[in-house]
Amino acid sequence: LGVGFWEAQRYSWIGFFFNNIIPGATGGDVIKAIYIARRCEGEPVRALVSVAVDRVIGLLSLVFVGSLASTLTVTRFPQLSYSIWLAAIGITGCAALLVSPALRNIVRFERGVQYLPNKIATVIRDLDQAVLHYRTQLKGIGLWILFSPVIYSVVFVSFFIMDRALGVGLQLTDYFVICPIVFVLQGIPIAPAGWGIGEALFGSLIGKFGAANLGGVVGAEAMMRTRGVAVSILYRSQAALWSLLGGLFTLIERRRH
Repeated sequence: LGVGFWEAQRYSWIGFFFNNIIPGATGGDVIKAIYIARRCEGEPVRALVSVAVDRVIGLLSLVFVGSLASTLTVTRFPQLSYSIWLAAIGITGCAALLVSPALRNIVRFERGVQYLPNKIATVIRDLDQAVLHYRTQLKGIGLWILFSPVIYSVVFVSFFIMDRALGVGLQLTDYFVICPIVFVLQGIPIAPAGWGIGEALFGSLIGKFGAANLGGVVGAEAMMRTRGVAVSILYRSQAALWSLLGGLFTLIERRRH
C-alpha cells in the first residue's frame, strides 16, 4: 500500500483520538480506515481491509493471551476458563474461514456469493480478494500472535500498578485473564470509548476475583467491584489524556490537505 511505518503510527494515533467520540473501544478504527483509504486512492478496498485485518489479529492475540492465562485460574473459575477457550476456538475458526481453501470449500463460500445481487457480490469479491492477499503473510501473522503476550504484558503490568496504587489486591496473573475479556467485549459499539461497558466488566470480574482472594469476608464482592470500577476509570482517564496526541496529528493532517 506504500504506507510507511511512521505514517501508520500517525493514523493509529488519530484513530485512538476518535475513540473518545465513536461508540466502541476501537470505534476510532473507522476514522483510521478513512484516512488510510484516502491516502491509498488507487486501492481503497485493500486499505480498508488492512485496518480490519489489523483488528482481527489484535482480537486473536487477545484471546490467545487470555487462553494461556486462564490455565492458571481454571481451578478457581472453571466455567470462565472454559468459556474463554470456547470463544478462542470459535474466533480462530472464523478467522481461518477467511483464508483456508478447505474451509471455504466446505461452507461453499464462492457458490453462496453467486446468489447475491450483482452489486453486493462485486463488493464481497473485492473484499475477499483483498483478504486473500494475507494468505501469503500467515507466517508473519502467526509470529506476531505468538509474540503478543510480551506486548500485552506491558499493558497488563500497568493495570497491576494501578491495582497496587488503589489498594485493590489482585494478583498480576488475574489481569492476564480479566483484561483480554474486557478489551474484547468493550469493543461492542454501544458507548464512546467503551465507557460504562468497561466499568461494568472490570467491576464484575475484579469483584469475583477479589472476593475469591478474600475468602469468606462479608460483602467482599461488592467492595471489590467498587475498586474494579475505580481501576477502569483511572485507566480510561489516562488513555483519554494520551489520545490528545492523536488530536494534534489530526490538526496536522488537516493542514496538509
